[in-house]
Amino acid sequence: MEKQKKKGITVYALIVVLCVAMNLLTPYLPRIWGPHRSSQDGEKMEWAELSLDYEMTETAVWTGLAEEDYPAEEEEVLPGMEKGLLFHNNGQFMDCNLIGSKGGCRLVGVYCFKFWGKVPVENYYFSNKPFADEESLLAWILPEQDSHSTPLMGRGFDFQAKYFSFAFLDEEGSVESFMTTRVQAEKEWENVNINGIPGGTKWLVWMDSDMETEESRGISAYSTLLDVNDENQELMHWEPFNSTSPKVTISFSTSGGISREEHYDELPLNVDSSMSGNYCKWMYDLPRMPQWKLSMLPSVEVTNLDDVLAMELQHTAVVNTGIFQKEELDTGRIRIEFPDVPTSESDK
Repeated sequence: MEKQKKKGITVYALIVVLCVAMNLLTPYLPRIWGPHRSSQDGEKMEWAELSLDYEMTETAVWTGLAEEDYPAEEEEVLPGMEKGLLFHNNGQFMDCNLIGSKGGCRLVGVYCFKFWGKVPVENYYFSNKPFADEESLLAWILPEQDSHSTPLMGRGFDFQAKYFSFAFLDEEGSVESFMTTRVQAEKEWENVNINGIPGGTKWLVWMDSDMETEESRGISAYSTLLDVNDENQELMHWEPFNSTSPKVTISFSTSGGISREEHYDELPLNVDSSMSGNYCKWMYDLPRMPQWKLSMLPSVEVTNLDDVLAMELQHTAVVNTGIFQKEELDTGRIRIEFPDVPTSESDK
């Protein structure tokens, strides 16, 4: 009887060890069931089912559009259904002046529309390699285009927004890892004195930054850098918001059984910022618990004395491609500019 009891305890112990081992190795195993998706992802998938009304324009160079060149739409149109223009170069790289310092990505497409027919919005698509053709490019851009057609938050229409997507392709040309960031700038104050100089503005800049791996096995590090060190600008405040990510726990019942359940918990989000350097950097460092998907929602407050609010965005990541094998990803620095016009003019 005592032997059977010890045998039962040993079996339970082996099961526990097996479950813990699977939990640790899961990020390194092939994703047979596809990417893990949360309930929020389900909502995003509903947007992806919408088909946008757009026109395609081929160009090897992106030079930007004037506000009057954006396709207009009636106010009653639902977000995600705006008519827009999609610029591309059949999957090949496009020349532009957006890249402040070169990293691993270059521009492959731009989609422009007006949110609810009022706010000009631009979606920029970058990749580390050219796509094979227009069809493979659109297979990645169109679902992203749908999910990027809504603002982060709204205070009327006094905001500006731009979206950035970065694809990292494997040897066969398929997207194995990708990053997306929504950048939304909202003016909080106008005509304020900054360091004794009148006529300044104060801005709140929000970012919704996500990274996900497909064929890769897990993300062990991910960082987002926002540099506002431009002339006549000053970083005033930053705010990191810890995002949630699914994790696995093992619980024991009173009868000695073992259950495996998923729950949401906060991951450690580190911040490296410099007020004198006018930059802020948010970082996940997860060497022992790689994730398939990570999200962060940081924000900064910036003062400006110029007619343009400028910043540079950069993402870096470490992806586990196998046991003891890693790959470093870098988007390079992407320059972002928002016109700092008086509110009375932006509402016209």
